[in-house]
Amino acid sequence: MNARKTMRSEGLALAGALVLLSLGAPGCEEKASIQITSPSHGAFVNEDSIVVTGTTTADPALHTVKVNGAQTILGPNGSWSATVSLDRDAIFNNGLVTLEDATGETARSSIAVLVGGSVLDGDLSPEAIAVRVNESAFDSLGIAVEDIIDLDLGDVLPVGHVLINDCFVRGLFGICIGSARVSIINPPPTYDTFDIAFDSQAQQVAASIDLTGIRAGVFIDGSGVVPNCTMNVWGAQATVDTQLALHPHAVDATKIDVEQTSNATIVLDDLQHQFTGGLCTAPIIGQIIQAFAPDIQQTAEEGTRNSLNTTDGAGNTPIAHAAEIALAGLDITGPLGSSLAADVVAPFFEIAEDEGGLTFGSDVSLTAACSPPTGAPDLVASYSSPSAFPAFGPTTPDGGVEYDAGFCISTAGFNQLLRAQTECGLFQASVTSLDLGGGPLPLTAGVVSALLPSFGGLPPALPLRIDLQPTLAPVFTGNPGPNGEMAEVRIGYLLVRILADDGSELVFLEAAAGTTLGVDVDFDEADNALRFVVVPPATPEISAVVTSNLVGASETQLTAILPAVFSLLLPSLQDSLQAFPVPSFTDFQLDVVELARSGEFLSIFGTLSGAAASN
Repeated sequence: MNARKTMRSEGLALAGALVLLSLGAPGCEEKASIQITSPSHGAFVNEDSIVVTGTTTADPALHTVKVNGAQTILGPNGSWSATVSLDRDAIFNNGLVTLEDATGETARSSIAVLVGGSVLDGDLSPEAIAVRVNESAFDSLGIAVEDIIDLDLGDVLPVGHVLINDCFVRGLFGICIGSARVSIINPPPTYDTFDIAFDSQAQQVAASIDLTGIRAGVFIDGSGVVPNCTMNVWGAQATVDTQLALHPHAVDATKIDVEQTSNATIVLDDLQHQFTGGLCTAPIIGQIIQAFAPDIQQTAEEGTRNSLNTTDGAGNTPIAHAAEIALAGLDITGPLGSSLAADVVAPFFEIAEDEGGLTFGSDVSLTAACSPPTGAPDLVASYSSPSAFPAFGPTTPDGGVEYDAGFCISTAGFNQLLRAQTECGLFQASVTSLDLGGGPLPLTAGVVSALLPSFGGLPPALPLRIDLQPTLAPVFTGNPGPNGEMAEVRIGYLLVRILADDGSELVFLEAAAGTTLGVDVDFDEADNALRFVVVPPATPEISAVVTSNLVGASETQLTAILPAVFSLLLPSLQDSLQAFPVPSFTDFQLDVVELARSGEFLSIFGTLSGAAASN
């Protein structure tokens, strides 16, 4: 049985080879060739025209060269050049150079250039990601202190910290007769509840912290008439007010630097005290201590205020330091990198405070984090269309709906992702069956000839294979989709090879194909991620440049089979974009109210909810 199969396969391969010879397949005589030397395939051009140059081994006296159908001068040394107009709206611009003699075309060469801006692999796409948090989120969630600022009074006022070191009792002529060094003792200070309110303002955020049920122990290290003793103090409430400004960190711009722009003020209400040891309650001495007892509240306020305004080695006050720790939860690079299997760098270029809320703006770089499969392209840059960084108001751009938070990604950011995915094997595939409308059919010359009559000269049972080889990454153009979808994606210069799948690997037809697709965006609440649906247009716009043709197929014939081929690519394109995560604060869930375009940014807006909201 295996021998019969082998004989049949060899017979089909031989039959295919004989057909190729009858169609004019190359013999022993070496044919003239033609090459394009400039520009390089996949180059980015930001002009309306480009000079294409190249060489040929053909005899200039017997051959002519045409560039995109227009004849150009062929020099005596085989060099040629031509100026080619470019279509900026098309982005992908194909260049086809043909070499012809008296009998017709003898050789061809083709490349594609992209018209528009670009970002080199590894460089940052400027102003590519925006995260917006409206002030409504501050109040509607009732943000708990532990979720925003992990304020530990034991850190702010650690054991051993000196609240005050001063004169407490003065005699005649103002001479100090009793001084004391007052410091915190164990157990560390605590509180019962802690609430914070933010008020977003131009270039700063006002923060007001309320503490209730404050308790602390202090040691009075006295001299003169003031003895050594211990004391407990407690109060009903303390209110701390200050102003904060947020900036990208000067050393690591992926982190947030919080600057306290004004000294914190503190007001202690209903502060009480009780001496717990020493001679402070003894007769006569106790009377002296009680004489300055009213100063204890002022002393506590002054000492705590000084502590809150003291900076550490990094220049942070305790409140600013705690805020930086909390805001470290706004992590863009981590979720993107883990979800997309890409190396992601997303430094903040700006953190802007206004009266309506906060805008976190990031540049972004996404590079491939994979072992590239054999044949995958190594792309030097990705397409970047000009786009204005979005402006935010209290309502969404389309529906005018109030929202708490928004997340926006530029087309340049998505194109970096598509470049990385293409380098990791996006669109690279081999197809041995095709659905022409009645279900999948094994690919044979007979099946393909129904769409490409030029394959009718091959043995009908000859097994065929379609190999797909991307040479350039697909691009988001920044436009809406052809049928009104949220975005438009174009595929350019995808090599489509139809070859014998009988062991001979004879390539009958090779073409560089492209098309335009629509992309709609949805939101998966369970995974907190954007989801993409790629939509082929009702009437596909397909381009094809035949680069190798042993069966005499025309570009017109080729476009008949390409819609079915491109339909095979849609799942892989969707998968490459899927699970693009939405950064968030702590554990808040984004409940989507609108998916929209903000200029050339794809945007998602929602209200925040979750466990943190109920604290």
